[in-house]
Amino acid sequence: MVAQCADIPADAIMFGDDWGDQRGVILGPERWREFLKPRWATIYDTVHAQGKVVISHCCGSIADIMPDVIEIGLDVLESVQPEATGMNPYQL
Repeated sequence: MVAQCADIPADAIMFGDDWGDQRGVILGPERWREFLKPRWATIYDTVHAQGKVVISHCCGSIADIMPDVIEIGLDVLESVQPEATGMNPYQL
């Protein structure tokens, strides 16, 4: 389904999946890396292969996995929630 969506005439594809709550990553960073990171990497690669930008809406604190999210190819994080732990936009 991602490949079909990535094939539409648009500049970007936007996803929404809240990985964090007010205090941190819901699954914990280790489990997120084990279970979700590889799957999202594949999805982002599919979008990038079509020459599109990856945008993700994600509420909560994901500061602990921010380097991972950048590594797998997230281009734009929409909705940084500054009141969540570690999510000061000037420090991210």
